Amino acid sequence: MKLLIVVAVTIFVNFLVCYAGAQVLPEYGTTKAVIYSFGSLPTQVFYLPKENLNQLIEERFKLYQTAVSANPSAKHIFLLNSLFQEDFKNLYSSYFEQKLNSFKTSNPDVQILKRRIELDQRADEWARDFVPVSVRDQDHTTKLFNTDYRAPKMGPVIASTLGMMIVGDSSKLPGGNIMSDNQGNCYMTDYETTSPITKYCRKVVVLPFLDLESTLHLDLFAKLINNKTAIVSNYTTEDVEIIENPFYLDAVCSDAEIASGNLYSCGYTMTADGKPYKIISENGETKTIKYGDVISYVTQKYQGINITNSLLDGVNWTKHSEAVAKILQANGLEVVKIEAPKPMLRVQITRYKDIRGNVLKQEAAIDFVFRSYTNSLVTNDMAVVPTYPLTRANDLDISAINIYKKFLGTKVYAAPSDYSILGGGAVHCLTHEIPN
Repeated sequence: MKLLIVVAVTIFVNFLVCYAGAQVLPEYGTTKAVIYSFGSLPTQVFYLPKENLNQLIEERFKLYQTAVSANPSAKHIFLLNSLFQEDFKNLYSSYFEQKLNSFKTSNPDVQILKRRIELDQRADEWARDFVPVSVRDQDHTTKLFNTDYRAPKMGPVIASTLGMMIVGDSSKLPGGNIMSDNQGNCYMTDYETTSPITKYCRKVVVLPFLDLESTLHLDLFAKLINNKTAIVSNYTTEDVEIIENPFYLDAVCSDAEIASGNLYSCGYTMTADGKPYKIISENGETKTIKYGDVISYVTQKYQGINITNSLLDGVNWTKHSEAVAKILQANGLEVVKIEAPKPMLRVQITRYKDIRGNVLKQEAAIDFVFRSYTNSLVTNDMAVVPTYPLTRANDLDISAINIYKKFLGTKVYAAPSDYSILGGGAVHCLTHEIPN
């Protein structure tokens, strides 16, 4: 009888340690490769004044170098779109080329895959969303599950480079909206939960959206860092910090389009005018306003400009972490809350112009930037964690690093991400691990 009990307990414990069926492989395990992408024109180009563009490149290459240095046992593969290089030469002169050449010299073992990828493939800088997701099939082999979310043609290229089989199609799944544990559970927001990849999930656990976070991805607020522990972004206030300068989008309209009265068909060109990106400050203190005062603040600051989007009457920011924590705890996970910086208010001004440059009308759209510490890379018992020194989040940066160190020891590395987060992502979004 005792023998039967011991055997039963052993089988149960082994199940808890590692689910043996088909599954989406956890990110936090042993990793054989990390994928990055120089993509097409980075999203942030459209939001930053030209004075800041070189700082964006500088920040990005520091992040890459940190991830490569922190993960010496993994293979590092960079996808380089030659079409992207052509765009960058026009926009940045030679600075990107200088940084790329210096990076290659310092990291001779890094593999760079150069392809010409049309921009409609959206093989952009967000490697997390278009690089295939690693799954283990019923035959216990690791495969790559291709997605149709951004650049499905890149999946076979990556699989061939790694000598792996690729499966799946048309999943429309952003990699930033799925995480998994070693028991076969998949965690997502209520976005593409019907994706074919769910056949590799023993159970799909749905987490609530973070109100007004535009990507709808869970990696902006939750992260599994080992078999038992998840960290969750905790917002302690519904105040917002203010980005000082609006971002401009010009819509150039032909005379025929103006005559038709349909200005929304005009061709769009992104501009990068204005002063360098920074948070409004008064006497050295960051300027904040209450969420409920956002509309009145924008209306007063940009008088005469129509606000095109409405906001929620209230937001779930201060209650969100508790709602997420309860769901994760119900699935056997310990939850550690990590205080996040206040969301940042951003205003985009669209200027409709005729072909002679005359402004016909202007419209304002409001959105929010969520600086996240859960948007990290955790592989091979180390972590690369985004930090936000330029936006005065220093105390919270230190606290976040220390929380990761509590679970991973000293192998925790900071990667400044002030510019990257303007595009809706940081370290996790810019990388994609391939587990063993």
